[in-house]
Parts: sequence; structure tokens; C-alpha cells
Amino acid sequence: MTKRSILAAVIFCLGVCISGVAAQAPSIVSASIDTTTNQITISGAHLAPATGAPAVRLDGAALTLVTYSATQIVATVPSGLGAGTFQLRVTVDTLSAAFDVISGDSTNEW
Repeated sequence: MTKRSILAAVIFCLGVCISGVAAQAPSIVSASIDTTTNQITISGAHLAPATGAPAVRLDGAALTLVTYSATQIVATVPSGLGAGTFQLRVTVDTLSAAFDVISGDSTNEW
């Protein structure tokens, strides 16, 4: 091992030892928009950071969080959101996941 690779291993170990776990990318399993409540419910894994809150965007627009946990996020979508397919992005720390979600008459069943 070179000094550089040893240093990289030590730095990685310190990051894991300090935080307790290596950061894991969020994973979105499903998302559904309720136009009656103007909320989106997102289900998946690793959706909440160890500290702070996840960032949620719908077609680039930041959404306001209602509640969140490691497996589910509920956020407010803009009132009057029309029908269509939108790109959902959840960012936890520096890692993110994207998912296409359909609002309106179509269903988002996979």
C-alpha cells in the first residue's frame, strides 16, 4: 500500500467511525400525489439524513416537508398542480435519487 492509499483508508474510516455508518444513497420505491390535499407521499429507503432534513424537488421546484423518516416523506406540492409526469428528486446529504411521478388521470403503477 502506498502512503496515499493508507491515508485515504484512514480518512474513510474516520468518516465512518465518527458518523457511525457510511452514507447510503436514498432509494425511491414509490411516490403518489394527492391533489385533494396537495401532498406527495414518497416511500423508499435511506430518505432521511443523520442530521438535518432531506431536500425534495418536483421538476426542480423545492417542496415543503410535512414529515419525514428513513422510509417515508410527505411534502406539499403546489396548489393547482396539473396532470402530467414530473421528475421527483430526493437529496440526502450529497446523495440523491430521482423518480418519475405521474399526477392526474394516469396512475403511477410499476
